[in-house]
Amino acid sequence: MKINLANLIKDICGSELQRPLREKGDLKVGDNLLGKVLEIKNNGKALMDFGRFRALAKTQFPVREGDMIDVKVLEKGTPMKLGLNTPAQEISKEAKKMLSLSHFPSENILEKLQSETRKVLDHTSGIFKGKAVPVYIRDILVKILTHFGPMNIGNNSSSLGSQLKSYIENSGIFFEKKIENVITASFETTNEKTFPKELRESPEIRDIIKKDLKPNILILKDFLDRNGLILKILGAKHLEAFKGTVEKLLGEMVTQQGDSTVRHDRLETAHTLTYALPLEKSNQRAKLKVYYSKKNKGKSEEGCKVSLLLAMDKIGRIRTDFFLMDKDLNITFFVNDRKIKEYVDDHSEKIAGSLRNHFKRLTLNVLLSVNEIEEFEMKDPGVISTGIVDLRI
Repeated sequence: MKINLANLIKDICGSELQRPLREKGDLKVGDNLLGKVLEIKNNGKALMDFGRFRALAKTQFPVREGDMIDVKVLEKGTPMKLGLNTPAQEISKEAKKMLSLSHFPSENILEKLQSETRKVLDHTSGIFKGKAVPVYIRDILVKILTHFGPMNIGNNSSSLGSQLKSYIENSGIFFEKKIENVITASFETTNEKTFPKELRESPEIRDIIKKDLKPNILILKDFLDRNGLILKILGAKHLEAFKGTVEKLLGEMVTQQGDSTVRHDRLETAHTLTYALPLEKSNQRAKLKVYYSKKNKGKSEEGCKVSLLLAMDKIGRIRTDFFLMDKDLNITFFVNDRKIKEYVDDHSEKIAGSLRNHFKRLTLNVLLSVNEIEEFEMKDPGVISTGIVDLRI
């Protein structure tokens, strides 16, 4: 199938203001909000992120991009009136929860996508069985099912590392950036005569479009929107549900891209992205937070940080932070129970044994800290870090 890359990129560009204002109606007069100033508009209004929703606000006090503000709801309505809490006042726990860290994809969308994709592709009873569905659509659905395929985090094989790497790199969030990098590199390493006449001739770009989730989701959405064949095959009810899931996934993807673009401004040294990991066991939940830093050419040393939050039925939540600097790896476990801490301490040598050969220095710490576990769910305004995360696991 031929793809017009120019039109594809145009379709991909989404507006930052298209993000839905979720749960705004749940607010009450007197509620405390902790927000971040994302952008100052030409009309003087500020675009603010309050975690559960975003809003354009006209402030009567000076603000800058990147500022964190603690406010109280004075009046509901449109516009909503907010008052600035005193700087000395401690930010409430409720306000911090308003800035809970969104992850991609949301668990609801992840489960629906897995279920609905299996439903149409199942070899024995799938809806597509024996139907004249275009091969490229079947291929896209297989890619989606593979991308969100269950991970076995207890697996020691190298396949987990490659699966995790692909899950992050091909999530769709970095699609345009990868295209940009290829184009920039091509201009730097080739002369004008040998540069492809059209971008679609570039094998690197074709490979990105083939593997990355975003272009595949866009092509699938276009097919679902315009093709009467799929209506006959799925039926109105199944088609509407499937389209809704695809559109929500794309919306979450665009939202994450917008967040990354705004947060990666001159006032912040780093920002984070959190990924919900699809696990094999239904009684486990895992999120991976990756810290992305601006490239600092003035520093020769670069470090990278990744945090894993694992929730299990029997032992609850455990947070593990990995910080790598050159060949030195520091691993810190945050647990919520003393017995779990003692267990991890007792097995720390066994954990370290399989890793020592890969690093010059390895440090393991086990800390009892409920606060650090809860802080995983919060955004990290102005995270200070020294490099970009290397995902070559």
